[in-house]
Amino acid sequence: MGKLLTTFLIGVFVGVVLLFQVEKKFVSSNNVLGDATILVQPQYEIVTPTPSPSPTPTATPTPLPTATSTPTKVPTPTPIPTPIVAPGNLENLFSQYSAQFGVDGQLLRRIAYCESKFNQAAVNGNYGGLYQFLPSIWQTYREQLGYDINPDLRFDANEAIKTAAYAISKGKLFLWPNCSKK
Repeated sequence: MGKLLTTFLIGVFVGVVLLFQVEKKFVSSNNVLGDATILVQPQYEIVTPTPSPSPTPTATPTPLPTATSTPTKVPTPTPIPTPIVAPGNLENLFSQYSAQFGVDGQLLRRIAYCESKFNQAAVNGNYGGLYQFLPSIWQTYREQLGYDINPDLRFDANEAIKTAAYAISKGKLFLWPNCSKK
């Protein structure tokens, strides 16, 4: 419908221009029309365009949320620690001294593994042996046990495990603050 209206308006415009030019040709210099002038006025009607209905968007209903039951708390299972297995030459010592001093053998193993990775020659500054004893701490607990206080014995697996088991039996886990936690 828009093309038809545009074409019509262009036609009307061209017709008016042509009529103006024809009238201008027949007007004399004294502004009097000659005898032969016949003016034809075009007949046209004014058409008012009517808008065509555009499609109305349809709304799709959004589903309402449905009520759900309150989630129930599921207890988090306590992880079961993986048992630490010491090298064969140390395993008997862990078993022997955990039984002798009434301490948890896995705790003894875990601390030794954490402190030295079961390396009885491990040294870190003044700390040494499987349990990274300071010389002064070593001497204190060895004296309580009634054993040789020589700090070089920290590097002997048998003596280190025995001394650590004794200290743990006396509640001295604070000696290994990071490694004694489960």
